[in-house]
Amino acid sequence: MVCLTAFSLLLWGKAPQAAAAESYNFEFKNQTESLTGQTVNYDLTFQKMGYWQVKKATLNLNFQLSQLSDRQESDLTVAVNGVKVASFRPEKTTQRQTKTVEIPVDLLESTNVLRISGQIVDRVAGKYQTQQTPANWLTIYQGANINFQYTEKKPEPSLRSFFQYFTGLDHVTKNEAAVLVNQGADDGELTAALTALMGQSQMSSSDSGQLNLKSYQANTNYRYSVVVAKYAHLPAELRAKISADKVDGHGWIQTVDLGQGRYQLVLTAKTDRLLKKTAEFFANQELMQERKQSFKQIDLRTKTFPKSQRVGRLNQQLTTQSVTLTGRGRQEQLFSVGLPTGQTQALASQMKVHFNYSPALDFSKSQVKVYVNGQMMAEKKLTAKAAHADSLTVKLPQRKEPQSSYQIKVAFDLQGKKHQKNAELWTQITPDSLAQINSQPLNSLLFDNFPGAWIKHRDLSQVVVVRPRKLTADDLDSLSNIFVLMGVNVNSSHGLEVTTSPSQKALQTKNVIAVGTPQQNQLIKQNNQHLYVKFAPDLSKFVSNEKLSVEDDWGKHLGTVQLLRSPYNEKRAFLVATAPNPHAIYLATLQLASAKKMEQYQNKDVFVIDEDNVSNSYRFKKDAVLDHQLAQAIRSREQRQMYLYLVAAGIAVLLLVGVTWWLVVRKNRSAKGNRK
Repeated sequence: MVCLTAFSLLLWGKAPQAAAAESYNFEFKNQTESLTGQTVNYDLTFQKMGYWQVKKATLNLNFQLSQLSDRQESDLTVAVNGVKVASFRPEKTTQRQTKTVEIPVDLLESTNVLRISGQIVDRVAGKYQTQQTPANWLTIYQGANINFQYTEKKPEPSLRSFFQYFTGLDHVTKNEAAVLVNQGADDGELTAALTALMGQSQMSSSDSGQLNLKSYQANTNYRYSVVVAKYAHLPAELRAKISADKVDGHGWIQTVDLGQGRYQLVLTAKTDRLLKKTAEFFANQELMQERKQSFKQIDLRTKTFPKSQRVGRLNQQLTTQSVTLTGRGRQEQLFSVGLPTGQTQALASQMKVHFNYSPALDFSKSQVKVYVNGQMMAEKKLTAKAAHADSLTVKLPQRKEPQSSYQIKVAFDLQGKKHQKNAELWTQITPDSLAQINSQPLNSLLFDNFPGAWIKHRDLSQVVVVRPRKLTADDLDSLSNIFVLMGVNVNSSHGLEVTTSPSQKALQTKNVIAVGTPQQNQLIKQNNQHLYVKFAPDLSKFVSNEKLSVEDDWGKHLGTVQLLRSPYNEKRAFLVATAPNPHAIYLATLQLASAKKMEQYQNKDVFVIDEDNVSNSYRFKKDAVLDHQLAQAIRSREQRQMYLYLVAAGIAVLLLVGVTWWLVVRKNRSAKGNRK
């Protein structure tokens, strides 16, 4: 133990001077929402990094009230983790308002729930009163955030500590973290580097930043970086810190203190298989969070697979902590549920809301309703008998259009008894409330299904990436852009294959992603005839087609991403990111890095970006079905399930008729007996 401690101190060096003050804006991922009712409640979730020593936290909120409201009587309250921290009255304006609220730092946890509650008093017939009408509303606008002022704790010399800092939202957003490879990285090193990158994409995703793959530089400016290289290609200054015997038949992970507040994690091995295995260990968040030592030796028997998830079934809690609503009249609570990209709802999906409520309610007037995406799906009367444990099940109908996200609103109408006007009325939604959604893959060759077509099994075993022969800085950025959104949606980065020369078997059995210029990538050059937007014969520019007119000079500076049916297997996809120069490819692939940006390319299979970052998109395919055999199987399965439901409903009707007939006969016999 003493030796290990001494080894860690040697690697980690001396303690730095006092940490400098830092600032970070946590942007809520909320959409603009309007809430109605006598009182309204809106919950937002935010994170605080574990290594922050927070000095100040400030909520910045944009909202608007009904123009009919009385600003002197209406009020809003902000609570953090169940503790109320501020109440205020809106300003005298009918326009959008901004409010800043300071949050006590001692209330902050790693994951926090911010609740905005309000009572909106409207003017009705010259009098101000709470009203349960559509004119009684509060709108919370997109763009709310919390500003943190903090200093960082010094990292510990452990894999767990480095991992926490490397994936921190502030470091990712500020471009202070990256995965580094040699610019001459071979296929094995690039495969391992992308495996490492994607393994952290889900944990460190941010609307304003992402982890990137970058070229190794000795004097890197990144505060936290991961270096991926075979031992023979490891930079000399890093190889000097890892003796050759540590990588004999093993992979090796080790933290290194570069000084001046910069830290590195080295992933290395002597063979491609061991290097990829080492990257898979790093990509497993649970394993990295459990390792307290500053190094880890890995062999081919090391278990690196993440815990498995059932494909085709989503079980998601609506809330991780009880949600309490208080007050008379209508009380609303919003929840969001989303399916993985490339999946849509299948039959037999449902949501079950569990709740309890005050026994002081007037149960002749109190009820609950559940809305899904604005449509009322179920309602129920509240009863004294079920006050301590009630529930409502919402069955989701199969829709013709793809359905991959749900906005769930639970609305209570809480009415008190006339003789108990001062009784406290409340209801509580409990954490066992669950969305149980069966899912099926989208079966289309359009950008609606990116990256779904490549990750049907939530891993990358069905993907082969054909890379540029020589990598530029733009090429590394392009690969990062393509795989960051994939990393958010996969459960495992196992199975990824990156190569300059794909085998015929890989081309014929896998989905293909090709990146680079025709000069860099032979596969793109060979398939120019299959592209929707083609290169000129000399490959120096794009040329016009039936949907796009291309001026000669403009065509030299276009970047494009094209989604084709694979020429090697008609049931597989072929994604081509190409241009006459690498920088134009980088500009085009920026669109693939964000789900929000991809929304503008719905029902399209090609987009082009010019050097001014102006994009245009097109639909070339007439038949967008990826696998017709799969489509038929899905239709047959849905028909069988529908028949089963119809049969079950028919049996229920027959049973009801039979019971009713039996009761009528019994009643008639009883009546005849009485007459005798």
